[in-house]
Amino acid sequence: MLAATTPMRGPIMAVAGALRAVPPIALLMLALPYIGLGFVPALTALTVLAVPPIAVNVDVGIRGVPAATLDAARGLGMSGLQVMGYVRLPLAWPVIVTGMRTAATETTANATLATFVGAGGLGDVITAGLQYEQQALVLAGGIAAAALTILTDALLANLSRAARAQN
Repeated sequence: MLAATTPMRGPIMAVAGALRAVPPIALLMLALPYIGLGFVPALTALTVLAVPPIAVNVDVGIRGVPAATLDAARGLGMSGLQVMGYVRLPLAWPVIVTGMRTAATETTANATLATFVGAGGLGDVITAGLQYEQQALVLAGGIAAAALTILTDALLANLSRAARAQN
């Protein structure tokens, strides 16, 4: 976790922002020469795509803790590590969970692209439907992928609400 004054904050946020601009299919194709076809490149690319929303929300959450709250914690004699563990992170937790929700939802939605590196999944159903001009297959794969994405978002929305209720 990065404190607001960490010198690495700027470069890390710049990389996170740049990664958010990379299309998922491009990242999958860039991974091919280095890690080949199959599950590993798909997992690697989807993991890389999941990091930026989490990193951004961790940064926003930690920096969003009110200065008066931090001053009070320091006034109680807390060390920097204690302030981070007992004040910043608990207060930032709802924002961090929102970043995890965004990352999980985006990753689930983009997972159908893993078919293009031989990782299978619902993308295989969609591409088979396109290849054989079977609208039913395209719809089945698309609806299943959308339903899975919506279910992921709904489950994590409950976690997000629970995190907010604790604060």
